[in-house]
Amino acid sequence: MAKAKRQLDSALEALVRERLDGDEMILGWIESRPGEVTVRLISEELHRVCAPMAKKFGRGVGSGRSLTFRRQDGQWAFQGVGGWIS
Repeated sequence: MAKAKRQLDSALEALVRERLDGDEMILGWIESRPGEVTVRLISEELHRVCAPMAKKFGRGVGSGRSLTFRRQDGQWAFQGVGGWIS
């Protein structure tokens, strides 16, 4: 049985949604170490075009921005922005 995908913390998701540009959407996220989360964003159009290739090759295809947040004193704090490509 496939492992259920964990949901992004709702407070963190709200912070991410405030920082979305244009037609960006949340592609996924990873907790790289306890209390530090990186969220990958992708253009909805690019995601639509790349999704068939990703399905065919069994992995992510595309590029976009990433936002990193760290939990400090019980609150999520924005740490920085980066990019990703696969």
